[in-house]
Amino acid sequence: MLIVRRCLGFSLSLAASLHFGVMLPFGGHASAQGAGPADAAIAEVRRAYAQCREVQKPPAIELHQRRTGEPPVRIWQRQEPPEDEQAGGKMALFTANGVVRSTIEEVEGRSGDWQQIVEHCFRADGSVAFVLSVLRTFQGNVAVEDRMYFNPHGERIRTLRQVSDLKTNKRLNPREANFMDRKPQLYRSVEELLRVVGRKNVFPP
Repeated sequence: MLIVRRCLGFSLSLAASLHFGVMLPFGGHASAQGAGPADAAIAEVRRAYAQCREVQKPPAIELHQRRTGEPPVRIWQRQEPPEDEQAGGKMALFTANGVVRSTIEEVEGRSGDWQQIVEHCFRADGSVAFVLSVLRTFQGNVAVEDRMYFNPHGERIRTLRQVSDLKTNKRLNPREANFMDRKPQLYRSVEELLRVVGRKNVFPP
């Protein structure tokens, strides 16, 4: 249960500290009246995320990424692989009514100088609503937080980025920060996720 405690605790404490669903991210202000289509779309994503938060409770389905074969390929499995076959990826999946609603994936560089945690929130119909990615890297000594909002058609409707100094936590200008960026693996739907991690790993026959 180590991966669940580490990832789940990180994600929930992070989301709580950012007051997601109460304030617009990074200092924006919500308008109670006169909300346009864009505001309504963001509000819908927040409602979906609130539902995802409700299901982020143990027990979770735990998956581990394994490096195997020649040339080596990465596969997902429930069992933790031997140390020499570990690929650096772990994932906790949370379901409700037999449907995956949330995942928290942790990826670590083999060099140990970077770590990325990616949280996906899916709607009840399986479409992705929100993705939160947090990269901590010594390759520039920064923490990079990306928030991605999606409509029910899988189209990204908002992306927000915040970069801060890894040691002082001081915010930096994303355009001026010098670091090696790492794009997270994005899943536009639960079906896409299951094709990658293996449906039988999540829902054994």
